[in-house]
Amino acid sequence: MTRRKFEIGIRVALGARRDQVLQLMMKEVWLLGLAGVTSGLLLAAYLARFVQSQLYGVKARDPLVMVLAGAGIFLLFA
Repeated sequence: MTRRKFEIGIRVALGARRDQVLQLMMKEVWLLGLAGVTSGLLLAAYLARFVQSQLYGVKARDPLVMVLAGAGIFLLFA
């Protein structure tokens, strides 16, 4: 939002309401998040066989491992 401060100011000066500006910003955030999740899932599916060959006794598509890995990454960056 810092980069778009000038644009937001112009929109507000032209009569945009606060909820309209917030909706514009959140739309961009959701699109970027969706693109990131989609590319991450595709990359994970592609690399699953390699990971399975490197780890003894771990299946590539084990739901518990996927959830724990996702939670670990989330906690690392949160």
